Amino acid sequence: MRKAEKDGVATASAAWTDGARARQEDSFRFTRLREGEGKRSSVLLVVADGMGGQSAGDLASRTACDAFVVAVENARGYEATGRLRDGLEDANQALRQKLEGDRALSGMGTTLLGVLVDGDVAHWISVGDSILYLLRKSRMDRLNADHSLAGLYAEQVASGEMTQEEADELGGHNQLRSAVMGQTLGLIDQSDAETGLTLQSGDVLLLATDGILTLEPSQIKSIAKRHKHSPSSLAEALIEAVHDARAPHQDNTTVIAYLHSKDSSDGTGRLSWLKQHRLGLALIALALCLVVALGSTIFFTDLRNHRVIRTLVTGTYFGVAPAQSANARRAPNAPDRSAPKNAQKSPPASDDES
Repeated sequence: MRKAEKDGVATASAAWTDGARARQEDSFRFTRLREGEGKRSSVLLVVADGMGGQSAGDLASRTACDAFVVAVENARGYEATGRLRDGLEDANQALRQKLEGDRALSGMGTTLLGVLVDGDVAHWISVGDSILYLLRKSRMDRLNADHSLAGLYAEQVASGEMTQEEADELGGHNQLRSAVMGQTLGLIDQSDAETGLTLQSGDVLLLATDGILTLEPSQIKSIAKRHKHSPSSLAEALIEAVHDARAPHQDNTTVIAYLHSKDSSDGTGRLSWLKQHRLGLALIALALCLVVALGSTIFFTDLRNHRVIRTLVTGTYFGVAPAQSANARRAPNAPDRSAPKNAQKSPPASDDES
C-alpha cells in the first residue's frame, strides 16, 4: 500500500495499450473538481471509445470527453445526476456540431462513461459498451449496462429467452445498440438518487473500454484483488495482462483505476501527507523541471510503448492521442469480435444512436 493512499489521498491512475491497432481511438479524463468554499471537492472520471475510421474515432472521443468535462465543471452546485446528464447532452451536441461542419466525418461516434464521486457517493452515466466495475473486498461487480448486442444476448439468456449456446451462435456481439453520435440518444444508463453507490474506504472503481474483455472476468478480478491498494499498479497490471494475451486483433484498451478513501473528497489527510513528504516532493519538482527543460512529455512507458501510466492526486489529466486508448473485444472463448472498429461499432440502422 502506498503511503499517499493510506493517508487519505485519493488517486486515480490510467494505463492503456495500442494493441494491434494503427490508431488510438480512446480518450480519458480525470480531474478533481473544487465545488466552492466550505464544500467537499469531487472527482470526475471519464473514458470514451471512439469509432468511425481514419481520424474520426480519435476526434469523436476527444470531442465528447472535452465537452463532458466542461459541462460537469460548469454545473457546480447542482446535484450529481443532473450534472452528468448535462455532460452527456453537451458531448452529444459537440459531436453534432462537428458532423454538421464536415460531411467527411459522417458515421463517427463514441461510447462514453462518466463517473462523478461526490463525497462518498459515486454516480455514473454511460452510453455504449465501456465498462464500470466495483471492487469491494473480495467481490467484483459490473455497475453499468452493456449497450452492445452481447449485452442484449446476456439479458435474454438470464431471462430464459435463449440458451447460452444459442447466444454464442449469433453474430454481431460487438455491434452497438447505442452510442454518442450527435443524434437522439436511445439507450442511456444512469444512476439516480436511489442507485448512486455509497463508497467505502478501500473500494476501487475500474473504468475500461471494452478491449479489456480480452481477459476473462475471473482474470480481471484476480488481478484487481492483487493490486487493489495501488491504482497505478492495478491499471498497469491489467494492461500488461491484455498485452500478454497477444490476441491477434487486439483493439486499443484503456483502464482508469480509482481508489476511494473516506477522506479523499474533502482533502483531510492530504496536508499531513504533504508535510511528511516535503523532501520527496521537492526532488520530484526538481526532476519535473529538468524534464520540462528538455522538452519531454511526462509519462512512464516501457521501451515497447505497450503501456503508459498517469496518476492523479490533485489537478487534471487530459489523455491525448497516444495516451488514452483502448478497445479489445475478443475474449478467449467468445465469438470472434475482431472486425474493423468502424464495422463492429456501428449501431443498427434502426438505432439513431449513439
